[in-house]
Amino acid sequence: MSLNRFKVQRGHIIRKISNDYQLKRFVSSDWHEKYFSIEGADGLRIERATQTWHLLIKINGKMYHRTFGHYPEVSLAVAISKAKQAKEDILSGKFDNRPPAPKKKASSGTRRKKIILVDDLAPEYFHYKLSVLQSQKTNKNPVSTVRRMETHYTNYIRPVIGMLPPDKITNDEVHKILASIQDSATTRKKTKDVMSLMYKWFVNAGYLPLSKSNLDWEGIKGALLPCSSVARNYPRLALADVPRFVAMVLEPVETDRDFMTSCATLLLLLTAQRCGSLLCPDRTPVGDALQRFAKWRDIDFEKKIWTIPAECLKVTLSSRNTMRPPLRIPLAEQTIDVLYNIKEYWLKRGFGLEPEDFVVPKVDDPAIPHKSFTVRELIHALHTKDIAQGGKGFFDPEQPGRIATTHGFRSDFQDWCLSRRYDILLTEKALAHEGRDKVQQAYQRDDLLEERREMMQAWADYCWSQAPEQ
Repeated sequence: MSLNRFKVQRGHIIRKISNDYQLKRFVSSDWHEKYFSIEGADGLRIERATQTWHLLIKINGKMYHRTFGHYPEVSLAVAISKAKQAKEDILSGKFDNRPPAPKKKASSGTRRKKIILVDDLAPEYFHYKLSVLQSQKTNKNPVSTVRRMETHYTNYIRPVIGMLPPDKITNDEVHKILASIQDSATTRKKTKDVMSLMYKWFVNAGYLPLSKSNLDWEGIKGALLPCSSVARNYPRLALADVPRFVAMVLEPVETDRDFMTSCATLLLLLTAQRCGSLLCPDRTPVGDALQRFAKWRDIDFEKKIWTIPAECLKVTLSSRNTMRPPLRIPLAEQTIDVLYNIKEYWLKRGFGLEPEDFVVPKVDDPAIPHKSFTVRELIHALHTKDIAQGGKGFFDPEQPGRIATTHGFRSDFQDWCLSRRYDILLTEKALAHEGRDKVQQAYQRDDLLEERREMMQAWADYCWSQAPEQ
């Protein structure tokens, strides 16, 4: 089974792009191909990085080249039409393959220097940012991350400074951008981050002299009025509801998909880990990105340890810009039982899981991990079921009306540990958090694995305290 799912459609290898679906998958994905040819138009191809249409064709021993703009402004159908028309012009002798003649100089004899605007530089910056994220090999999807940054630029930054050269950006423009965002403190912060990183790139790429980069970020922040919305955390389970929630997850299910979703949910709750190291995001990664999810080779049943490599963690580099060590998780007895249940499930289907297989494979496609959205669906389904049975559901106790989320499991774990007076350092190690004190990071390097083992077992015992007897 091929891991590069973009190249496979209905069991056949895609040699050329032939429809809009294939085109969208190509331009929006992490793919090693720089160009891809188009079916139905000889010599027509699209460049993935810039999404530019190129016609490169050889007729009667001569090479001819033209570009037809960018996708999606120029659609697949329009590009094919233009390519066919260009070929007809070549054959009829109307196509001029010479470079355009240079423009005449102004009568004054002076040459006007082109002014480079922020909007001209934005595509180059986002391509640079994409390459940086891809090289860091984090568990985030680089394409999705850059697209979100582009959205913040288009919606908030571009209308104010898009038509300005970098050296004309002042505190007033930046304040105007951020002050226009009143309904979300998170959106304001992310927009500020995008603008700040872009501004630094202007300097380092040589588009803005350092002597003219004089924005006062602290002054801008101090001049901003608070957003009307209140920053909100990820909703979590009420701590007292965790055992009841686990008991409902352990109830028999009808489908294979539901069984794998239940196992994945229990693993996330028992280990207090992020989804990203175990479950596939809603948009399936490809290539090397698929190697960043938990494999059976990472689990040592004899020593009862699950090791998550640094490249599978949310952040691979420490604040000291050094590679983070792997995260070792001591496994409670209940966690080991869940893992064995997954193995037995696949054995019954005649598929013994190998060390290189994913810990929680997708039931209808073992070449990718189980999807993370299924856990969200399970939480909402159990919430609805509990209310139908006369319960109160699984709302966040501090945020009325908001249903618990997967990420909220981590908050439940930390609150429970602190309520049982476990050292905060042990919980921070378990959650793979990195302290902000660089001196402490430099000296406190032991992961305290054995000290955490008793804590993880006690947490699992609490989660299982209302579980039905086997």
